[in-house]
Amino acid sequence: MLLSMETKLQYHHWANRTLLEHINQLDEELFIKEVNSIFPSLAAIFEHIYSVDSMWRKRISGEKAPVLETIKFDSPTMAIQSFDQLYQLYKQLYIIEGKISYQNSKGEMFQNELYEIIEHLSNHGTYHRGNASAVLHQLGHNSVSTDLIFFLRMVTK
Repeated sequence: MLLSMETKLQYHHWANRTLLEHINQLDEELFIKEVNSIFPSLAAIFEHIYSVDSMWRKRISGEKAPVLETIKFDSPTMAIQSFDQLYQLYKQLYIIEGKISYQNSKGEMFQNELYEIIEHLSNHGTYHRGNASAVLHQLGHNSVSTDLIFFLRMVTK
């Protein structure tokens, strides 16, 4: 059986929150510390994930969302609160059926099913949480597992 889009979205939210809570328990400055990596800081990684998630929510809702919005997270706590609020907005979209028409950042029109977009968000988040784990190791800290299987084991207990 395939995972429902609700489960994939719950996983995506749980994984972001789990990693942010882990980072929050480490040195306070770690989140904004500049590093030589794909993103200049852990904060920048989560700002990117959030901006993409927010852009897709707007597209799904029919709002104009041509470009990524700029957001700044000063702390993991601020990021957690923002992701929690965004997750609540996403939960309201489960009733949407049929293809969603949207415009990409180049102005081109596309259509996808909601479950395809949720799958994309989950995969995109997994990729960038991997970036965050690499940065944590680069800074001398362990990461925490946010693998889908750990989430599934937790929710099926």
